[in-house]
Amino acid sequence: MMYYKPTTPYNSLEIKSIYTIHYFEYHKDFSFSGEKHNFWEIMYVDRGEIAATADEKSFVLKQNQLVVYSPDEFHALHANNITAPNTIIVSFDCNSKSLNALKNQIFYINEHMRSMLAGIVREAKKAYSNNLSDPEYRKLIKAKRKPEGTDSFAAEQMITCYLQMLLIELLRSGGYNRHTRKSTVQKNEFADKFKLISNWIDDHIDRKFTINDLCAECITNKQTLENIFKTNVGMSVIEFCRKRKIDFAKKYLREDALNITQISEKLGFSSVHYFTRTFKKVENMTPSEYAKSAKAIIDHSERVSNPKIK
Repeated sequence: MMYYKPTTPYNSLEIKSIYTIHYFEYHKDFSFSGEKHNFWEIMYVDRGEIAATADEKSFVLKQNQLVVYSPDEFHALHANNITAPNTIIVSFDCNSKSLNALKNQIFYINEHMRSMLAGIVREAKKAYSNNLSDPEYRKLIKAKRKPEGTDSFAAEQMITCYLQMLLIELLRSGGYNRHTRKSTVQKNEFADKFKLISNWIDDHIDRKFTINDLCAECITNKQTLENIFKTNVGMSVIEFCRKRKIDFAKKYLREDALNITQISEKLGFSSVHYFTRTFKKVENMTPSEYAKSAKAIIDHSERVSNPKIK
């Protein structure tokens, strides 16, 4: 009989607790005077750019850049009054001294690490009942645990796994993914084609185009096109195009550049009624309700900066 001896894996870092997980879609004139707390925080710019402060240092974070704030480090945020930025913010407790190596750096986040950030937000929506765009909450409220066999099973554990993987990747590579395995060749090809097509969609967001137009642009067939989108974003081409139009609509609403009728026309909707109906289907609120909710983030930051403001 053969005898085996166990090996206990060494954990270089461990997430002790999660304080907040946010996905913010800021107004173009958002401003937050700042705060500090005794736990770690990461902020990633998903769209646009935002001016940030860390203690005495000021810098601008652009799309796909991330910064790590250490415990008791004062930090503040300001939009540039031109572009309405989107950010992912995660705050957590970790006692690993290795994280000190991430201080005072701005990281460029690659696709692999972006998928981890997206995973954190996705699993947070399953694990907690909080509205992730609500700046008011001070504690994550656990949702009812789902059983095995559902896509919400062990959602909290998935969050810590994604976060630990992200931090390890940052510590390993300084923000750059240096290795590409052969098994990911087709996935990378799909990613390249997806980036090409999604950029084309954004550039032609104000026009009406067909699946055949996209196939011609990508030089592929409809089935492969659908596979590209399912692999990269988990939705059909039509669903993605609809979502992108609404993403642009939200950006215009936050920037206060156009009214609802003008936005509808700019994005190629046949009528304001159809635009409003599509917006509500995607966001579960009307454009007017969304504009108010985006503005509420600014109102909150003003109350934090000046308690006399109600």
